[in-house]
Amino acid sequence: MRILAFALSIVLGPASLLAEGRSELEILRARCSEQERQIRTLETDIENLHSQLALERRRARGADASARSAAPPESVETFTVKTGDTLSSIAHRYHTSVDTLMKTNGITDPTRLRIGQKLTLPEKASPPKKLLFPKPSRSSKRS
Repeated sequence: MRILAFALSIVLGPASLLAEGRSELEILRARCSEQERQIRTLETDIENLHSQLALERRRARGADASARSAAPPESVETFTVKTGDTLSSIAHRYHTSVDTLMKTNGITDPTRLRIGQKLTLPEKASPPKKLLFPKPSRSSKRS
Protein backbone atom coordinates (compact mmCIF):
# COMPACT_ATOMS: atom_id res chain seq x y z
CA MET A 1 0.00 0.00 0.00
CA ARG A 2 2.71 2.40 0.94
CA ILE A 3 4.63 1.57 -2.20
CA LEU A 4 1.57 2.26 -4.31
CA ALA A 5 0.99 5.63 -2.62
CA PHE A 6 4.64 6.51 -3.12
CA ALA A 7 4.55 5.53 -6.79
CA LEU A 8 1.39 7.59 -7.36
CA SER A 9 2.96 10.62 -5.70
CA ILE A 10 5.99 10.29 -7.96
CA VAL A 11 3.90 9.95 -11.10
CA LEU A 12 1.22 12.46 -10.18
CA GLY A 13 3.48 14.64 -8.03
CA PRO A 14 4.34 17.47 -10.42
CA ALA A 15 0.75 17.88 -11.62
CA SER A 16 -0.68 17.84 -8.12
CA LEU A 17 1.98 20.30 -6.92
CA LEU A 18 0.91 22.78 -9.56
CA ALA A 19 -2.71 22.40 -8.56
CA GLU A 20 -1.83 22.66 -4.89
CA GLY A 21 0.69 25.43 -5.55
CA ARG A 22 -1.94 28.05 -6.07
CA SER A 23 -3.82 27.22 -2.93
CA GLU A 24 -0.56 26.91 -1.01
CA LEU A 25 0.54 30.32 -2.26
CA GLU A 26 -2.79 31.78 -1.23
CA ILE A 27 -2.43 30.18 2.21
CA LEU A 28 1.06 31.66 2.59
CA ARG A 29 -0.19 35.10 1.53
CA ALA A 30 -3.01 34.90 4.04
CA ARG A 31 -0.59 33.86 6.78
CA CYS A 32 1.77 36.73 5.92
CA SER A 33 -0.99 39.31 5.98
CA GLU A 34 -2.23 37.95 9.32
CA GLN A 35 1.27 38.09 10.80
CA GLU A 36 1.73 41.64 9.50
CA ARG A 37 -1.56 42.61 11.15
CA GLN A 38 -0.41 41.04 14.43
CA ILE A 39 2.93 42.88 14.19
CA ARG A 40 1.15 46.22 13.69
CA THR A 41 -1.07 45.47 16.69
CA LEU A 42 1.97 44.61 18.83
CA GLU A 43 3.80 47.77 17.72
CA THR A 44 0.76 49.84 18.73
CA ASP A 45 0.65 48.06 22.09
CA ILE A 46 4.36 48.75 22.62
CA GLU A 47 3.89 52.45 21.84
CA ASN A 48 1.00 52.60 24.33
CA LEU A 49 3.10 50.90 27.00
CA HIS A 50 5.97 53.35 26.42
CA SER A 51 3.54 56.24 26.81
CA GLN A 52 2.16 54.78 30.03
CA LEU A 53 5.67 54.22 31.37
CA ALA A 54 6.69 57.80 30.60
CA LEU A 55 3.55 59.08 32.33
CA GLU A 56 4.23 56.94 35.41
CA ARG A 57 7.82 58.19 35.55
CA ARG A 58 6.65 61.81 35.36
CA ARG A 59 4.13 61.16 38.13
CA ALA A 60 6.79 59.48 40.26
CA ARG A 61 9.18 62.42 39.78
CA GLY A 62 6.42 64.85 40.67
CA ALA A 63 5.49 62.86 43.78
CA ASP A 64 9.15 62.56 44.76
CA ALA A 65 9.71 66.30 44.34
CA SER A 66 6.60 67.18 46.34
CA ALA A 67 7.64 64.72 49.08
CA ARG A 68 11.05 66.38 49.26
CA SER A 69 9.57 69.86 49.47
CA ALA A 70 6.99 68.78 52.07
CA ALA A 71 9.52 67.02 54.31
CA PRO A 72 11.41 69.16 56.81
CA PRO A 73 15.05 69.60 55.85
CA GLU A 74 17.17 66.93 57.45
CA SER A 75 20.45 68.51 56.56
CA VAL A 76 21.97 71.90 56.95
CA GLU A 77 25.43 71.57 55.50
CA THR A 78 26.68 70.86 51.99
CA PHE A 79 29.93 69.54 50.61
CA THR A 80 31.37 70.28 47.17
CA VAL A 81 33.07 67.30 45.54
CA LYS A 82 36.71 67.87 44.62
CA THR A 83 39.19 65.83 42.60
CA GLY A 84 39.95 62.54 44.35
CA ASP A 85 36.86 62.58 46.58
CA THR A 86 34.83 59.40 46.89
CA LEU A 87 31.61 58.80 48.77
CA SER A 88 33.46 56.62 51.25
CA SER A 89 36.12 59.26 51.91
CA ILE A 90 33.46 61.94 52.37
CA ALA A 91 31.41 59.65 54.63
CA HIS A 92 34.51 58.88 56.70
CA ARG A 93 35.42 62.58 56.94
CA TYR A 94 31.94 63.53 58.19
CA HIS A 95 31.41 60.46 60.40
CA THR A 96 28.46 59.07 58.47
CA SER A 97 27.85 56.14 56.14
CA VAL A 98 27.97 55.88 52.37
CA ASP A 99 24.35 54.64 52.38
CA THR A 100 23.22 57.69 54.35
CA LEU A 101 24.97 60.02 51.89
CA MET A 102 23.45 58.16 48.95
CA LYS A 103 19.93 58.32 50.40
CA THR A 104 20.24 61.97 51.40
CA ASN A 105 21.40 62.97 47.92
CA GLY A 106 19.38 60.52 45.81
CA ILE A 107 22.52 58.85 44.46
CA THR A 108 22.02 55.43 42.88
CA ASP A 109 25.56 54.81 41.62
CA PRO A 110 28.30 55.73 44.12
CA THR A 111 30.94 55.73 41.40
CA ARG A 112 29.26 58.58 39.49
CA LEU A 113 30.40 61.60 41.51
CA ARG A 114 31.22 64.73 39.52
CA ILE A 115 33.76 67.37 40.45
CA GLY A 116 31.87 70.42 41.66
CA GLN A 117 28.79 68.37 42.60
CA LYS A 118 27.19 69.62 45.82
CA LEU A 119 26.29 66.92 48.32
CA THR A 120 23.89 67.57 51.14
CA LEU A 121 25.24 66.25 54.42
CA PRO A 122 22.85 64.62 56.88
CA GLU A 123 22.12 66.57 60.05
CA LYS A 124 23.71 63.83 62.15
CA ALA A 125 27.01 64.10 60.25
CA SER A 126 29.64 65.89 62.26
CA PRO A 127 32.06 68.17 60.45
CA PRO A 128 35.71 67.22 60.38
CA LYS A 129 37.79 68.44 63.27
CA LYS A 130 39.93 71.40 62.36
CA LEU A 131 43.60 71.18 63.17
CA LEU A 132 45.02 73.75 65.55
CA PHE A 133 48.24 73.79 63.58
CA PRO A 134 48.05 73.59 59.83
CA LYS A 135 50.08 70.94 58.05
CA PRO A 136 53.35 72.34 56.71
CA SER A 137 53.28 72.79 52.96
CA ARG A 138 55.98 71.30 50.79
CA SER A 139 56.82 74.63 49.22
CA SER A 140 57.93 76.13 52.56
CA LYS A 141 60.96 73.83 52.92
CA ARG A 142 64.24 75.54 53.73
CA SER A 143 67.09 75.31 51.26
